[in-house]
Amino acid sequence: MNYSLFSPILSTIQYHQFIAGLFGGIISPIRGLQGLYGGVTSNVVGNGISLGLYLFIYNTIIVLNNDQDKIKNLTFYYRTIYSTTAGLLTIILTNPMWVIKTRMCLQYSNNKTAITYNNMFDAFRKTYQSEGITAFYKGLTPGLVGIFHGTIQFSSYEQMKSFYVNPFHTTYFLTSVVFTFSALSKFIAATSTYPIQVICTRLQDQHQNYNGVLDVIKKTYKRKGISGFFKGVVPALYRVIPASCITFVFYEFILYELKHGII
Repeated sequence: MNYSLFSPILSTIQYHQFIAGLFGGIISPIRGLQGLYGGVTSNVVGNGISLGLYLFIYNTIIVLNNDQDKIKNLTFYYRTIYSTTAGLLTIILTNPMWVIKTRMCLQYSNNKTAITYNNMFDAFRKTYQSEGITAFYKGLTPGLVGIFHGTIQFSSYEQMKSFYVNPFHTTYFLTSVVFTFSALSKFIAATSTYPIQVICTRLQDQHQNYNGVLDVIKKTYKRKGISGFFKGVVPALYRVIPASCITFVFYEFILYELKHGII
């Protein structure tokens, strides 16, 4: 089962909880079952490109700045620097895709004058025509702060691996170990940076008008208090933790095979 095809349902529920939190109600289903798959294409493409870019940049930086011996003994400090740099470049390059994904998920308005999108390419075209190129970088400022999500996840994941390697003297990781480390690191990263994601999503929502990050924070806190910054966190965790586990299992498998010259 391709988890990316299921995760848009949880993404849509998660984003709808964000918006429902603003108005104190639940957004009624107006698009049926199809609405649960809003943004499926941009979600699959966005996740693939983002993770692929992140891992490529992260590993490229490590290889270019260290010899083989140093790579085996990277400190937590350098892991943090490398993962932050990779996250920064990835967010800048992929922000337009996440704007489109958010807007595809949040097509809930009954207003006949509201812009509707037929598919990902239609969303790109209409967004550019109505708002220009700057629309694709809405939410970028809090998104740049959100690079710490990747930093926290990768740094903690690599640190857990180091704690495992030292006593067991092995570079081979059982699937259960990878699942555990990836789930824990993703949980820590997702929960600690979740308010930033809420702010980004609300800035990117085509149905709302905010005067920047501070305006979002002020209005969200005024309406729902601290809990408003954690709306949708449960479906978000159900979405990202299994995806992270599956991704890291394949990531570690491919790394192991490449290092041993099998593939």
